[in-house]
Amino acid sequence: MNAPKSERVSPKCIIPAVLVLISLWAAAALATAPDVGMITGLKGAVTYWNEAEKGQPAAVQAFMKVRQGDRFKLAAHAVLNVLYFNTGRQETWQGPRRLTAGPGASEAEGGGQPKVEMVSAKLAGKIKAAPLPLPRSNLQFSGGIRTMGAQAQSPEATPAPQAVSGQKAKQEIAQARKVYREWRQKAEPEDFTPEMYLLSVLAEYGRYREMDQVITEMRGQNPADAALKQLQLWVRTQMAQPSSQPSSRERQD
Repeated sequence: MNAPKSERVSPKCIIPAVLVLISLWAAAALATAPDVGMITGLKGAVTYWNEAEKGQPAAVQAFMKVRQGDRFKLAAHAVLNVLYFNTGRQETWQGPRRLTAGPGASEAEGGGQPKVEMVSAKLAGKIKAAPLPLPRSNLQFSGGIRTMGAQAQSPEATPAPQAVSGQKAKQEIAQARKVYREWRQKAEPEDFTPEMYLLSVLAEYGRYREMDQVITEMRGQNPADAALKQLQLWVRTQMAQPSSQPSSRERQD
């Protein structure tokens, strides 16, 4: 028996619904895609988008995590620093330029090569694994409209390491500071990769007061940077927690 006309579902209604579900599934899969790199330096106007998300281009944020397939447009005189975690390849691009992020390097539209420096796998790994609530290139929703925008990881979802004392911690931090000083002497002023490395090590050992000092210096050069502002708020929240002080057992290690 045929269903009454009032109960029939028109294919014109089904197809859009299926397309929406497919789009949402693809967006969810892309949102959980692994990060391949980080924006470690930014100067001038740079926007990004991802073809798979079909969103509008959005402004790049410093320290934003990058996924494979993210595309970037650098305006004239803009400078973009990208560190790829798996290869340790650090690229410096100057605009005008269009780029696409790959698994371990960028591909420039129309050719062209960046200034390249290689970072050791150990240092790049420290930055990648840093327990910090940094922005991530991601899909955002505004009502039913999909838009692009860098989403900061929720501070509540970012486990805060407890403060660790002891000889090993002191040695690791002293070595990190030595590496940082040598790295900073060679790096360009707009490149904050050395600072991100130092913050990563300090965060690993829960040294929030020292992190606050580093971030304050970074904000002195970039007072309007939203990511640094949010990061410092998170750090100061951790400083106010009892767990930010080493336990008596840890002091004896």
